[in-house]
Amino acid sequence: MYKATSGEKTFNIDLAQGQFEVDGQSIPVDIAEIGPGRYHIISNSKTFLVEIVSVDVKSKKCEIKVNGITYPIQVADKMDVLLEKMGIEVTAEERTVEITAPMPGLILDISVKAGDKVEAGDKLMVLEAMKMENVIKAPAGAILSQIKVKIGESVEFGQSLIQFE
Repeated sequence: MYKATSGEKTFNIDLAQGQFEVDGQSIPVDIAEIGPGRYHIISNSKTFLVEIVSVDVKSKKCEIKVNGITYPIQVADKMDVLLEKMGIEVTAEERTVEITAPMPGLILDISVKAGDKVEAGDKLMVLEAMKMENVIKAPAGAILSQIKVKIGESVEFGQSLIQFE
C-alpha cells in the first residue's frame, strides 16, 4: 500500500493481481515498458504515455509526465503510513540502510568504497539513464558497508546499489 500526494490530492494505491486499487476501487490496467522509465498504460479503454522524469529517493519525491503533463508526486510507503497513523514522524535520513537504483541505467562512476564515512549530500556514484547522468548522493551521514555494483554494470529499477552500516 502506498499513499501518493500530488498538489492537494492524495490517493491510497495498492497493486494486486495486475490491477491497481485506488482509494479502495479496483482499476484494471495493462502496462508495457516502452523504454527506460517510459510506459504505455491502457486503463478503462484510455491510453496513457507515462515517463518518470525524476526520482529523489531520499525525500520520496518524483516527477511523472502523463500524456505530456508533468506532476510532482510525494510517495509514502506502508511503513510511512503506519508511522503517520501512530503520530511518529521519522525522516528518510533516519532510516536509510541502503540506496537502490531510482531507475534502470548504467553505472558510470563510483566515488566511494566500503568503509568510507560520508555526509549527507556527498556524491556516491553516477548513474546514466535516458542519456542523462544522475548523481546518486548520500541521504545522511553514515559509513558504507558494501558497494553492490561495479562501474560499467547495468542496473534495474529498485536494485540495491549501496548498503550502510
